[in-house]
Amino acid sequence: RSRIEKKISLMGKERGSKNEKRIYNALTRLMDSDDLEYFFIDFYETQRLSLEDKAGIDFVVHAMERNADLVEIDEIPIQVKSSAQSALKHIECHPEIPVIVVKPSKTEEELEKELDGIIKSKLGLKSED
Repeated sequence: RSRIEKKISLMGKERGSKNEKRIYNALTRLMDSDDLEYFFIDFYETQRLSLEDKAGIDFVVHAMERNADLVEIDEIPIQVKSSAQSALKHIECHPEIPVIVVKPSKTEEELEKELDGIIKSKLGLKSED
């Protein structure tokens, strides 16, 4: 690859890492929240080049409904993307894995609300929107 292609690739990886850090922070704040409609048990970030990462998963959230009859912990995969275009490619390849697009203009509150909506949707809870 040319030096320009390598530089563009490196810039993309740096942007991706920065966005994943924002999602990590948003998930941490969400997990610490006391007013969720579900139990947010924990989450982890997948390892780069792991099977999960190759399957289109950046984070896995463990959560469960508050009023569930059975104690069943759901594993909710999440993919982080920097653009709508890359999110569409992800959806084509992995339609079962929710994706969140992280734009620099999105506030931390917006990211938390979006993540909350993804988790609620995967748990079968209604979103407030």
